[in-house]
Amino acid sequence: MGDYIIYMGMIDQDIKHILAHDHLMMRPVSKENIASCLQDHPLLCLCVNQDVKVIQMIRDLSFVPLLVLTSQCDDKMIHDYYEAGADEVVSSSIHPSILACQIKAFIRRTRDYRLYQEYLTAGSLKISYFEQVVIKEAKRIALTYKEHQVLLYFAKHQGEIISLCELCEEVWHKHYYKSDSYTIMTCIRHLRDKIGEDLIITIYGQGYVLKV
Repeated sequence: MGDYIIYMGMIDQDIKHILAHDHLMMRPVSKENIASCLQDHPLLCLCVNQDVKVIQMIRDLSFVPLLVLTSQCDDKMIHDYYEAGADEVVSSSIHPSILACQIKAFIRRTRDYRLYQEYLTAGSLKISYFEQVVIKEAKRIALTYKEHQVLLYFAKHQGEIISLCELCEEVWHKHYYKSDSYTIMTCIRHLRDKIGEDLIITIYGQGYVLKV
């Protein structure tokens, strides 16, 4: 797991100097090479004034902690960033020293969390919090972002019946309509193909239960 920050966009030089003083190295990335850079599991991905679609692209590729710096701090833009998968949205207009402190605080929380909560265990499954991976019988199984989110949600609610409506609202973060059922059921079908048909049980007329 890389102990460095990747960033997209223009970063104030003062911020770079402050973070470098704390031995936090920064590597610039672009849309073209971010997929390969994320494979090294950086400590943090920092996006500066990027389009919401860029945030969605990153989140589809990885579960990396994602901090957005933006000069557009209206409520709608902040809402859209969080909906796209940002973990934190911060105004880029504040003083560089304060901004650097916020970045370091975010990194500190991430590091502390990784020390104690790297995996969530559910029966025979070990689900990584920070990679889109589940381990079953010593085998690492790669997941898409949504598959990973659905499985984590099931694992956090072991033994509970989870409805399509609940999954839509808690994982897709949107109001549930009947037309959403195909997308959610397709995701669950792909997840079953990867971890085993018998682990996610259908409770007809109600939803699904993760068998542990």
